[in-house]
Amino acid sequence: MAVQSKPVWPKDERDLLAESLREAIRNMQYSDLPQLPEILDDLLRKTVFNCAATSKEALPPDAVLEDFPASQPTTAHATNKLLELWGDAHMNYLITRIVERLSESKLHHSKVSLMLCRNDVLGELCFILKLLEHPDLCLTEADRWAIQLWIRGGRLGEPPKVLANLMEAYLGALWVANQGRFELMHQWLEPLITILYPFATTDADKTSTEQRAPFEPQGCSVCCGEAMYDTLDTKEYLPEIIAAGGILRDALHAAQKGDCSGQLMAFAEEVLQAPYSHVLETGEMCLRMNIVNAYLRATHQRRDIFVSPAAENKARYITKLRNLIMAPQVTARLAAALALSEWFASPSNQLMSSNRVLSQSFVAAVGWFDRIDGRLQELEKFAMLIIPAAIETLSEHGYHEYAVCAVSSLLILMAIAFEM
Repeated sequence: MAVQSKPVWPKDERDLLAESLREAIRNMQYSDLPQLPEILDDLLRKTVFNCAATSKEALPPDAVLEDFPASQPTTAHATNKLLELWGDAHMNYLITRIVERLSESKLHHSKVSLMLCRNDVLGELCFILKLLEHPDLCLTEADRWAIQLWIRGGRLGEPPKVLANLMEAYLGALWVANQGRFELMHQWLEPLITILYPFATTDADKTSTEQRAPFEPQGCSVCCGEAMYDTLDTKEYLPEIIAAGGILRDALHAAQKGDCSGQLMAFAEEVLQAPYSHVLETGEMCLRMNIVNAYLRATHQRRDIFVSPAAENKARYITKLRNLIMAPQVTARLAAALALSEWFASPSNQLMSSNRVLSQSFVAAVGWFDRIDGRLQELEKFAMLIIPAAIETLSEHGYHEYAVCAVSSLLILMAIAFEM
């Protein structure tokens, strides 16, 4: 197989395409886009529109706030921060899955998915969909001022991030309202992406043979990642994880026999190559989504946590926990435990591989499971077994979440058995 280089997507090129997409949205009318499903639960809806503070700029002393956007007092008990986290995780997964069916090359899939998930694009959608006109909207004065300046400037710059957060929180509420399923979100996103897709793509990307750069999530300290690597080994978490992770090995076996035409995984400069790389985007987003969902199940959290006063602190904690589990050291250890190197074409990679290589093999295995098997609840059960090790590691490093009790592997297994 020919060696293929890492993709180069300069920031200015990326921003130009995003600006073109935002301009297309600015030229649309409310009636041009599919309408968001209504959120009927009063407290859930009020929580969606109780926007967590985003702007770090202080309101100027001479600032005069105009009538739009208005802000009303709220009876919500929480900000929309936790709903935003859930909306982001599920929206990114669904967008990646939908775009996968439309894209014509690996790079094409990567770029279009990234374009449609951008905060500035979501901010434009938030404005066009009239979420800023909702009677339950509650904003800080600083965020109102930032929005006001953006509108005064003809909406030509990037929208204030509070708009993207509101858009994601609304989608997160659809997940909650739909009893932890994403049919409502999918029904809205699919026609939306069909409309926006032509503006988020370039012809050159459709025929590109370039591969995606190595999976390399941000946001977790090396210290915590290495500590969890050790925790997985020393605390006897791995036997149950290995047993449940057989679903990922089965998925790779099916992929090798089917879509991958008997090939094994090849890496060029530590970048996973086609055909196994085709599912990296989906695998990454599927893993992000399953970790947050698994946390709820593993810690027996009720869905009313999204509207409780603890929601904002919980959002910060879960974000840290998710970033820890997705750290390359941790996903590499999981890949090694599941012996995914058996699918490596290179004998040297089979004997000794870097965390970057092993991490990509794990994410690819998740992606192939999602494509071939698709039983997301089974993947969630697998992720539930990793949660206790992550909680323990964070606790040892001083990251505590007051609503989380110590969760033993035995309790997790009991929870899984109860649901079967």
